[in-house]
Amino acid sequence: LALHLGSIWYSIGNVVYWTTGAALGSVAGNGLTGTAPLNFDELPSLVTRLVPVAAGMLVFTISDIFIIVGSNTASSPLQPALPILPGIGLLSYNALALNGSLIGLFTTDNQFLILDPSAGTTYAGMPIGDQLLLNNGNPGQSWNPANVYVAWHVQGMDQGWYICDGVNGWYKLIATPSPEGPGYTWSPFATIVGGANSVQSVEITPGVHRLLVGPVGTGPILERNLSVWTDNGTPYPANATI
Repeated sequence: LALHLGSIWYSIGNVVYWTTGAALGSVAGNGLTGTAPLNFDELPSLVTRLVPVAAGMLVFTISDIFIIVGSNTASSPLQPALPILPGIGLLSYNALALNGSLIGLFTTDNQFLILDPSAGTTYAGMPIGDQLLLNNGNPGQSWNPANVYVAWHVQGMDQGWYICDGVNGWYKLIATPSPEGPGYTWSPFATIVGGANSVQSVEITPGVHRLLVGPVGTGPILERNLSVWTDNGTPYPANATI
């Protein structure tokens, strides 16, 4: 679900729907949650995520990215979806995260992109692109786009994009610190003892975020903690790649 223009937007299969809107009181029933019969748009492939931006509603499908523009008024009705990034697909809802107006996503064809709706795309995963194409069961080389989690996390100075394979762990991407920037710096692959099925940054209290790590199978939900040097009690070796 996504809130846009006072309406709730959602998708079923390859069809995007939107509710009538709370401001339209002349419509019988609840305009915020009720969908008029013609409030839909059919896309050519399965819809996986809806992201509202200033220009309109971005519609991510498994094969392309579309946008639905318009203000949903009589003078500016919603227009049929237009393809804006053909060939860039999103296979999983979880493979996308937001950093303000920036959108990070792991694509259907195993690339990590940072999309700025006002400026275009950056192929931020290029330095490790050879690793992201692999799916051989090894840590850092087991990428199935249907299983990937992407998260943007900020906790003080600890901030960056996390791209988790849904099995072993993650790569972390940060903006290259001054004076070497601008650019991006990737960490070595973090192999989590016991595995990592899902990684998400969650606001546990107002303004306080924690990177939570879900288990593979059953087990506790863990959190990233810079003062702890074990994975759920198990020590891990430090490593670096130059």
